[in-house]
Amino acid sequence: MHLRTTRHTDLEWDFYYDTVAKKYTSSNLFFDARKGPFFGGVSYALLNAPGRFFTETIDTNNNDQQTLVGSPPSNFKQMRVLGGFGDPNRPGLALAANAGLDINLGTIQYAAVQATYNWNCCGLSVEYRKYE
Repeated sequence: MHLRTTRHTDLEWDFYYDTVAKKYTSSNLFFDARKGPFFGGVSYALLNAPGRFFTETIDTNNNDQQTLVGSPPSNFKQMRVLGGFGDPNRPGLALAANAGLDINLGTIQYAAVQATYNWNCCGLSVEYRKYE
């Protein structure tokens, strides 16, 4: 669901429902705003997926007994923040920075800063990214 709440703000919600497990496996909420040359955004992502790996255990005393044990489900929570100035698709200066925060661990997963200057015919962009 994507709503343009005003000319300067957007709100979006994406969710996924697992019909086999009968539960929501992810939910993402985004909010973006622009006021003149300034823009910003924040998002929250939740992933609650079932385990992907299974371990097979065989009782050696009784060969006909088997147990399949699944890994625990992932419970991932992330917040993204974004801020900047200008428009990287138009002539002039544009600056932006963003970061992704792992809420479960309380750490920064990634961060980036970007500076762009565009002329009418071409442009120059410099970006620095850091991943944990």
